[in-house]
Amino acid sequence: MYIDPSGNAGYLRADLSGQGYSEIGIFEMTGLMNREQVKSATDIEIPADQLNIGNYHSSDMNWGYGGFHGAFEGEEPGTITGYPPNAGNLSIVNNSTGEAQNWGIFGFDGYGGYTTPTSSTWKVKVGGTGSIGAYYDGEGFSDDPGYWIADITGTEWGDNKFKGTLSGRFITQTRIGHPDLIPGTGMNGDLLGVYTETSGSEGTWDALALGTWKAAPVAFTGKTAEETYAYGITGLMGGIHPKVQGSDTITVTLAMGKYSMAPSPTDYWTVIAGGKMSEVTTSGTNITNIDKPIYWLASIGGNYNNSYDGYGGYGGWSDGDINAALSGEYFSSSGRGEITTSSFSGKYYEGIRMWQAENIQITLNQTDDFYVYGYLGHDNDTGGGRIKGIIGSTNPVIFNSWECDEECNWVGFNAMGTASSLETINGKIGGKGTDSYGYPFYYLGSIQNGIGLYGGFLHPFVAGDFEGDMYPEVFYESIGFWKGSGYMYFCPDEQCSDLAYVSEVSTKPYYFDGSKIVQDREMNFLMGGGNSLFSGDPVDVVMIGEYLHTTSDPSLFPTSQRGYIWHTIVTSKNFDLGDDTTYDGGKYKGFLGGTIIPNGDGTDAMEGMFYTLGMIDGYGGYLKGSMTGTGYQEIRMFEMDGTITGIEMGYGGSGSFTFTGTGTEEDPIIIPIRHTAPGTFDTEGGGNIYVNHTVSINDQPVSRYESANIEGITDWGIWQTLTVGTYTAPTANAWSLPLEMNDLENGKIREMEIAGTQWSEGKIAAIPQVVLVNNVMVTQGVHGYWADITTAAPATGIYVGELKGTFNPADTTWQAVAMGPWIETSKFMAMANSEDGRNALSKLNVPCISVGSVNLTFSGIYDTDKTMSVSMNDTKFYAYSSSTPARLWATTGVSGNYTNGSPPPVGTTASLTSSSNASFTNATFTLQQFNAGTTDNKKWLSTVSGTGGFNGSTTFKGAGAGTINTTNSTFSGTAAGIAK
Repeated sequence: MYIDPSGNAGYLRADLSGQGYSEIGIFEMTGLMNREQVKSATDIEIPADQLNIGNYHSSDMNWGYGGFHGAFEGEEPGTITGYPPNAGNLSIVNNSTGEAQNWGIFGFDGYGGYTTPTSSTWKVKVGGTGSIGAYYDGEGFSDDPGYWIADITGTEWGDNKFKGTLSGRFITQTRIGHPDLIPGTGMNGDLLGVYTETSGSEGTWDALALGTWKAAPVAFTGKTAEETYAYGITGLMGGIHPKVQGSDTITVTLAMGKYSMAPSPTDYWTVIAGGKMSEVTTSGTNITNIDKPIYWLASIGGNYNNSYDGYGGYGGWSDGDINAALSGEYFSSSGRGEITTSSFSGKYYEGIRMWQAENIQITLNQTDDFYVYGYLGHDNDTGGGRIKGIIGSTNPVIFNSWECDEECNWVGFNAMGTASSLETINGKIGGKGTDSYGYPFYYLGSIQNGIGLYGGFLHPFVAGDFEGDMYPEVFYESIGFWKGSGYMYFCPDEQCSDLAYVSEVSTKPYYFDGSKIVQDREMNFLMGGGNSLFSGDPVDVVMIGEYLHTTSDPSLFPTSQRGYIWHTIVTSKNFDLGDDTTYDGGKYKGFLGGTIIPNGDGTDAMEGMFYTLGMIDGYGGYLKGSMTGTGYQEIRMFEMDGTITGIEMGYGGSGSFTFTGTGTEEDPIIIPIRHTAPGTFDTEGGGNIYVNHTVSINDQPVSRYESANIEGITDWGIWQTLTVGTYTAPTANAWSLPLEMNDLENGKIREMEIAGTQWSEGKIAAIPQVVLVNNVMVTQGVHGYWADITTAAPATGIYVGELKGTFNPADTTWQAVAMGPWIETSKFMAMANSEDGRNALSKLNVPCISVGSVNLTFSGIYDTDKTMSVSMNDTKFYAYSSSTPARLWATTGVSGNYTNGSPPPVGTTASLTSSSNASFTNATFTLQQFNAGTTDNKKWLSTVSGTGGFNGSTTFKGAGAGTINTTNSTFSGTAAGIAK
């Protein structure tokens, strides 16, 4: 194998020939090297200098059964026999992403005997057990065990040497290679050997084979084993296509294994089989929905008098042919049912003690629905045995938790799955249910000491605890499969509380791969709490739900250790009334988003932000919250908790609550991020941060700004930005990025500056705080300003907020979501001028302590003979405290005049100065719009920039907007911006 300087990877092959000189102990060989590229650099993601022992995997293929067995062609063919080959193979793995390539190289050597070769062409069958390639189990790489069979076709036999070509097939726990069933896969190579005549027509031989292998990932796996071991039958079964939701069939692409002796045609034989398959929803040829596992357990062969667990089949082994049938049961997230096949056939090869069957059609017939289901998974933190599986109850929970005792809040369940052992199982359990009224709920908890269940749940009306027991009834160690049953109590000892608010949420996390957005997961969850959001105090919030893998890759989760971001519009929901109110009569709607970052152990670190608009009894305000938690990939469940704080902003006018933006109730204003200069890392020779402006999802730009407010309230609201891009090293936790969403032509200015607090361990953050960097006080977080003359009353204002995101050093890409409040200038300054207002602004992380003010003025000439004056009086600068640098500035005192009948043109600048503070110099006021000639839109728009500040801030910038009085040639308005 090779990786070239560009990162592409593939095979190198050469046929070598030469001469050895025994007298001097020297040889030489030459040949032509050929290269075959298999994967591009984007698939490999490993630089060439990392192709070493740490980045490829060697596997053994040398276990007891298998070997050479074959014959020469001819009327009286001779035979070739041999011993199990000593074998190995190599494949490329990526330790940083946890991905193993489905291709590699192999080699083996063997030896044996032969009789009477009557032809220069000959055929040999060889095979056995072994591992081919590597797989990542959530903790690290290990061998991928399985079985293989190959056919060697001889091309030469004479002069004490022989040659042949090899073509084979194999199956492991995670992959299948078979050139006839899956084009482009399988084993291909060459054999080169020598032989020695020992007596007449008999002799011995030694040989070496080298070649390549390629595979397809499995969507369906199963192990087979004979419990009695009378015949030593074991094996694997697998399919490359998942079960499509709604279909009742699936194909076992390949089944293969070994045996110690073949049953006679009259023998009864029974093999148990069990495994897991993936179930997906498709649209045309595309997989569009969630990959969910199905666990199955069955018997093969045997009869009703000698069978596994009441299931029977039939079968026989005779003259190299196998005839059999399969019968059993399966569990899925929707229910349980029967799994069967009609009779199927295969082959067994007595010389190498291997068996094989292909394209077995399995039928699944669901017999019971599950109202409550869940997944079981190993908890890496607690040790014990490894267990996976699914549980299901055919009865719903009768949730009347506000008036019900334990007698109606419990369900019994059955369970099925795989396990390494059933001793001291400590793991995770979680899932989804539907109660007797049809309401959904989620639960998440733990398995303790093999049988005890405990945890918490969230229902549309109630939250609380659950407990119960699980009883593993049967464990088939030979195939690592178990069956069991149990029960679950919800609200034991009345450990539940009614909810004051709840939301039902669905969203799709994503990441940017450098060229496109990848959405291969889905989150579905409930969010709620037991205390009123409108109390003004922090109240608890909990989120429990499922996060699922929605790609066509049949694995449970991608092995890539990438981070994701997620975001959605969240709305209060009243399941009792069927509307969008909270249970205490309020409403909320706004933005919810966060990050998913792999921990490298099968769990994900999850964070969330919550910024919504809220209203109760005609009063409006902000609801601001944060959450942290963990996702458990094996059970496809996550939980987060945190607090939400309500901040009252005043009476809401008519008292109605409509989330407006584009003019509809459902959507906020969405504006593409039009331009941004590169960001930088605060380190010597630091790299740059770039925003991608071109990618989209569902015809919406991914890098965008969103804004919303309550209908009738125009002086405060919420905003959100979504951004993706690339970066260059070196990086640092301190970083900055400007964002511009300006639309000057249409009279809008929106700009933000992000001062980051983290860019490490896969996580990006910009949290509002003031820190000491290089002995300088630095304000971090997101701060910005806006101006808009498209509304009835021109306005300016400020932004504050926080950012969370993820990055991937393998391809230097990143993605982030940021959100927070926006406040109009007059509203902001009025709140900053009162104690109650400052308390509210502080809860929103808005700098609101006035640390200084300045009057700025200008009087000058434009167009050679016309005059203009501009004043920005009582321009106040705001910080987080009286001793920290100013971060925002604002004024409601912008005024000016111009020569009558000659409005100044766009681009006219005014150089403002301060007579009271000499440090404020070169403050530039630039007109971007000045619509004095119209009768219905007499408005102006400007940008402002300058030097000077307070408490260490030295520069400032912003925007102004207002109205024009053409009668007396004056203009007035407000301005606001950021300082640093």
